Amino acid sequence: MTYTCYRLTFKAESPVFIGDKKIGIIQQTRRYIPGKTMWGAITANVTYGLIDDGVTYSPALYKDIGECVKSCIRTTYFYPIIDSKDVLSPRFTEEGLQYGQMSENEFESTFIKSFVSTATSGDRGAAKDESLHETEYVVNRIKSDGEYKQVNWIGYLFIKGCENSKYSLNNHGNFNDIELECDEHSVKLSDTLKQLHVGGDNRYGFGRLALTTPQMSNDVFGFKINLNSLKFNIIKQNPIFAHLNLNCNYEKPYLGNIEPIVSRVYGKKGFGRDIVPHGIAFTPGTCFTEEISNIEIKSFGVLQ
Repeated sequence: MTYTCYRLTFKAESPVFIGDKKIGIIQQTRRYIPGKTMWGAITANVTYGLIDDGVTYSPALYKDIGECVKSCIRTTYFYPIIDSKDVLSPRFTEEGLQYGQMSENEFESTFIKSFVSTATSGDRGAAKDESLHETEYVVNRIKSDGEYKQVNWIGYLFIKGCENSKYSLNNHGNFNDIELECDEHSVKLSDTLKQLHVGGDNRYGFGRLALTTPQMSNDVFGFKINLNSLKFNIIKQNPIFAHLNLNCNYEKPYLGNIEPIVSRVYGKKGFGRDIVPHGIAFTPGTCFTEEISNIEIKSFGVLQ
């Protein structure tokens, strides 16, 4: 079944923290929102909506709805953008890493801030030994030319109608009419996307995103996508917009980086307690010297 592609822009109502590497006491944040993070936020909101509509809660409910969302909706990674202009996605160049037209240093000095905190112990609230840590985050407003500007996040959703014995998604063509159903209960996708909470440190108010007007789209970050198969060709010297699994059999020179993809999933130990490896991948922003054909956008936006 053919997918429908929508370009979504979210207003960042608060800073965003997406956990990355830890260097000493500094917990770094990713400079983008991975597809799996967006999937998790959508799954949570769909589950809340169906429960509010009368679906009975069960421990397996989140997992079942997550599988439904995974089957019917694929999401790309999301990147910051200012004034609807240059998408600040990474790109490896001979001069170093860039974000849009900004150098890495310029991007980080503009968009990346941090806060320091520590755990306490005892009735006096004294700082606990060796608990001092610093956490990075991507700001929700920047100061430019003497005025503050709003930071937004932009990415894409691919939606198709599908159903199983429990759940279904009806893709009516009109974004505001798309519904996810469970038995006699339903929730509109547009309602679940109005306000998302992504990433970590939500207890500090981080990760609040508000959807602006969604638009149908024929391309994804400049790439033409086959909406029947979600396959496309990576044009040489064009940066990839997500992780690309190394099993793509590319053996030519490239500008970029590689890293393992690891996720925390629901399992017998509870939420986020099971660690699952997904192989080694080229990182977003990597550029290749030759075209790579028949690349597919898989679950959680990862390319393969």
